[in-house]
Amino acid sequence: MNIYIRIGSTVVLLALVFYTLGFVNERKIKTAGKTVLLFYTLGLVMDVTATGLMIKGATHLFSIHGLIGYTSLTGMIVEVISLWRFKIKKGMQQYFPQWLHRLSVYTYSWWIIAFVTGLVLVMVH
Repeated sequence: MNIYIRIGSTVVLLALVFYTLGFVNERKIKTAGKTVLLFYTLGLVMDVTATGLMIKGATHLFSIHGLIGYTSLTGMIVEVISLWRFKIKKGMQQYFPQWLHRLSVYTYSWWIIAFVTGLVLVMVH
């Protein structure tokens, strides 16, 4: 395994931790609190970094895992932007609307699928 893939794998674990903390806090708090936005944003930054590293180290840019990963990252970007827009427009103490909660569930679930497919690929090789 080359160095970029190794570092990317470590960084994606950090993305998993931050994104999960953001998701759990969002489900629990239900408002645009600092911790929710902080963890989601850190998860996004880590995932973008990990994706860049893995692209640099990959031998094939397009695969099923790549497609799932790119679409889950896109969903994550849309979700984080939506959360920040909501916070800026409505403030930190406003409850998230139902559509935003659903978006979080869908994007987090899709991201976990991407994470697991990557994990399976590593275990197979």
